[in-house]
Amino acid sequence: MKATKNKNLSKWFTLMFGLLMLLSFNNKAQSNFVVTSITDPAGGGTSVPGQLRWAIEQANLVTGPSIISFNIVGTAPFTITPNATLPVIVKSVYIDGTTQPGYNFSDPGNPVIIIDGTLTTTALVQGLAFNNASGSKLTGIYLREFVNGLSLEFSNNCEITNNVINRMNYVSILMSSSSFCIIKGNYINTDKNLTAFSIKSEEGLFITASNDNIIGGTNCGEANTFAYMGSEAIDNYPSPGQRNLYSGNIFLINDANYNPNYEILLRGTGNGGKTYPTIVTTGCTTSGTSQANDVIQVFGSTGSNADDPTNYRTNANVYMGKTNTDANGNWSIALSDVKYPYVIATATNSLNNTSEFCVGKVITKDTLKLVISKPSSICVGENVTFENSISKCKGTLNFSWNFGDGSPITSTSNHIYTSAGTYTVSVTVPESNNCASKSATSVITVAQCAAFDCAAVPPPCTLTASAVPSLSPSYYWSFSVTASGGTPPYTYLWFNPSANLLPISNTTSTTVTTAPAPIGPAYQISVTVTDSNGCTVTKLIDIGTS
Repeated sequence: MKATKNKNLSKWFTLMFGLLMLLSFNNKAQSNFVVTSITDPAGGGTSVPGQLRWAIEQANLVTGPSIISFNIVGTAPFTITPNATLPVIVKSVYIDGTTQPGYNFSDPGNPVIIIDGTLTTTALVQGLAFNNASGSKLTGIYLREFVNGLSLEFSNNCEITNNVINRMNYVSILMSSSSFCIIKGNYINTDKNLTAFSIKSEEGLFITASNDNIIGGTNCGEANTFAYMGSEAIDNYPSPGQRNLYSGNIFLINDANYNPNYEILLRGTGNGGKTYPTIVTTGCTTSGTSQANDVIQVFGSTGSNADDPTNYRTNANVYMGKTNTDANGNWSIALSDVKYPYVIATATNSLNNTSEFCVGKVITKDTLKLVISKPSSICVGENVTFENSISKCKGTLNFSWNFGDGSPITSTSNHIYTSAGTYTVSVTVPESNNCASKSATSVITVAQCAAFDCAAVPPPCTLTASAVPSLSPSYYWSFSVTASGGTPPYTYLWFNPSANLLPISNTTSTTVTTAPAPIGPAYQISVTVTDSNGCTVTKLIDIGTS
């Protein structure tokens, strides 16, 4: 019993110790250093509370992770211009520009905290540097005009999201010996307006000895935009530089006249030397080949720069979709909206090694098939509907109808001809994102059809009627009518013109029964029959007493 009690106490102390350690970690994780000033000490000297330099210094001193948040008084944006290189961050630190009042989460491409390295005449060497700072995060910051913008060295599991990093003299983001990091939603060497600045980074992302990183994504807001680089947008070194996934990113007018791989460059065995796919056919359905079980990402492209007149892979303007290759390496994808004249693609294998972009291919727009269907006969004044059938093309198509009688061209296929004659009807679909322009024509004849003349046809109806009395106690008169001639179907209207016979309600039935009537004088029942052309005939039925 005592042993059991001691064992339970031991479990209780172990649990309490675990809880205390967890609380202690959470308290450390919540170390929060608030930036309240845009100032920086002269020459990078002694900082004061509220400065960004002070916040970084404090974060480096504490044990465990910390947060650097912002609460600067005034009207955003706020520009912090360091007077010397900022301290290297050597602990897990979350620099969160979204905490600054005035930040708009629905507009992540417009940070309100700017860290500017211009100084007076010379840019500072380094913007923000993380070294042995695994688990760090950077979000909601505009970093500009340094030699190198952001560096991650020996820092794993970091996240760089929703920042603007531009106008660096050399590299916007440097990753060295840093793995399992995520870089998403950033504008690199441009901004949300896709501005081409006079100062442009030599490279967007230089990655060496770094593995298993995710750069971009295909969900909304995950793609990075790389633009106007003087060299490669992504430079993947092989030391070892493996299993780096490049997904959904946008690349615009990046220039490297010494190398055709302007957007993603795999040097040597970087990313396992993953080979890029081949595009065979293009259009609403685009297909090609690659290695078995690859993931193919397809992009629309405006084409090449002057340095790359034939490869057409210097721009990836829009991510269009992804598909998988089969066991034989074949792939195809249906594209719903083809906006650009070229298509390019990357391939990613099961290890998440993404290739360079393949040689681009001109998009062949699908052939549009138009066929005009029309009524067999058309009369003046008749509302006619023409129909067209199309095939293959997707998306919204605009139709222009010309009915050949001088009426305005319209997008609707309904028309009324006011004069008899022979007309050429045409329909045109202008060039769209998916299909080339196409037209179709059809010749129709419109006749002056005469109004139907009842007198010009035989009498529409021949009627017979019979009356049968009921058995008792008085007489129920039952009448029926049979119609022939004219144009069926017929309608029937019964009436009792004899005032001394109980009324008969109007009905369209071929038979009718009166209410009981006393024995006495003769009676009359009338029925009017109308055919489908509106011609009528009335029949009187005489009824005697029995």
